Amino acid sequence: MRAALVLSAILFSTCALAENANTATGSGVVVGRHGEILTNSHVVEDCKSITAQLSSQKPQAATIIARDQKNDLAILQTQPFPASVAVFRLGAPLRAGDAIVVLGFPLSGILASTANLSVGIVSALAGLGDDARYVQISAPVQPGNSGGPLLDTSGHVVGIVTAKLNAMRVARFTGDIPQNVNFAIKAEVAQALLDSKNIAYETALSQKQLSSADVGDIARSFTVYIECQQVPPQSVLTSATAPNPLSDAPQPEPQIAIVPAPNSTTDETWHPGRSFRDCVDCPEMVVLPAGHFMMGSDVEERGSARNERPKHPVWVKAPLAVGKYHVTRGEYARFVQATGYAGEGKDCVGNFTTTKSWHDPGFPQSDRDPVVCVDWFDAKAYTAWLSRKTGKHYRLLTEAEWEYAARAGTTTARWWGDEIGRGHANCFDCGGQWGGEGRTSPVGSFAPNPFGLHDMLGNAYQWLEDCFAVGAYNTPSNDASVAQKTDECDQRSVRGGGWANSAWGVRSTYRWAFTTSYRVYNTGFRVARTP
Repeated sequence: MRAALVLSAILFSTCALAENANTATGSGVVVGRHGEILTNSHVVEDCKSITAQLSSQKPQAATIIARDQKNDLAILQTQPFPASVAVFRLGAPLRAGDAIVVLGFPLSGILASTANLSVGIVSALAGLGDDARYVQISAPVQPGNSGGPLLDTSGHVVGIVTAKLNAMRVARFTGDIPQNVNFAIKAEVAQALLDSKNIAYETALSQKQLSSADVGDIARSFTVYIECQQVPPQSVLTSATAPNPLSDAPQPEPQIAIVPAPNSTTDETWHPGRSFRDCVDCPEMVVLPAGHFMMGSDVEERGSARNERPKHPVWVKAPLAVGKYHVTRGEYARFVQATGYAGEGKDCVGNFTTTKSWHDPGFPQSDRDPVVCVDWFDAKAYTAWLSRKTGKHYRLLTEAEWEYAARAGTTTARWWGDEIGRGHANCFDCGGQWGGEGRTSPVGSFAPNPFGLHDMLGNAYQWLEDCFAVGAYNTPSNDASVAQKTDECDQRSVRGGGWANSAWGVRSTYRWAFTTSYRVYNTGFRVARTP
């Protein structure tokens, strides 16, 4: 395999050479309803053509649509298979000693041509040199297992088989032959790649305890045999293909290269990245892929506060539609006109006065500016109206959903980087046309983040579903859809900062709160919708 560790000299890939010296074989996992297959990058190295075959079906031509050589992963595209797709495990993390099952197509042309099953345990939660991307497993694997699934006892994918220890090479150094030391890439590494490519996949909690035979039956419905017709190399033996497994000849030094839950409906509306409106007066929505991220900040992040720690993993388990922009003043006005909503009042706080309202927050606005001077109850009334009007489920975002949307796959303080820069957002010291202007800017005045969302940072704070708790991250939920303390509370979370904030308050992890009945001239909201 292709890899980047000094220790990789004592590993070799589990990709096999077929009888034809220019053909390499491996395994793969069907993860997407549209024919997406996950495998190892080294399985499809230097291929002039690739086929993927499920069970007794005919081989299908496959193309590479994404490669992550650093993590030894690749995504292939074929025509959709008339079969089930793999389900990634949610919930409890793997533990050393957990039982696991491996399925794949090892030693093509030597062993049985049907999928081979082996069993074992998780031996360690890291690979060579404590590489946290891997798990060490005792289940036997051979050349050809590369790219196949590592499964728990519920039949859920917890990793992708990658490499085995080169026993003969280790024996030359230690005088002892190690046994059953093999490795798999952790599922979260693979999920991150799928997330980055907006490929929907399925997840579920592992609750059933099945026999190894039953797990094998499940896995055969989504495990494919991959064949790679390689460009003829200078030498038949390359680091991408394992030599004859029966030979003890010196081995070439291979390199190791070792991160969204599925559409919950077949409606094409829910394809990640797609935008839609449910009605003429409804906000434009953008579908976000399911996925996971680390919520919160490190102490080293400039402006970081204690209530943003500790960092913790959170999963968005299904696609989620989020407003492309803040709800605008024009959209809110149509709600008030349609319903006669009487929740407004001239009690908006700003510039040391409470004589303003959403009609006139104290600075000029167009109907394309975000509505401000609305409290949490106003925002909830608007989402309830949208739900009644469309028959769909509209609501505010949770804190976790908001941060997932704001980060958009990034890990820096802001989606564009760690520094505030100039002209990226509307805040007091953001620079550019609107920086320090003392007013909102029309939505869409700045570039969108990688999810296609505008003004997730700056312009106006955004009301969220959660009750605010300073120590919420000490006992967090890993389910992004769960709001903190949904019982009665007098303070609700707001995120994103606004035009009046300094740079430290315009970060993806910055947390703040207002009293639920508090109307402020720099606070509005955006909406979410679920299928």
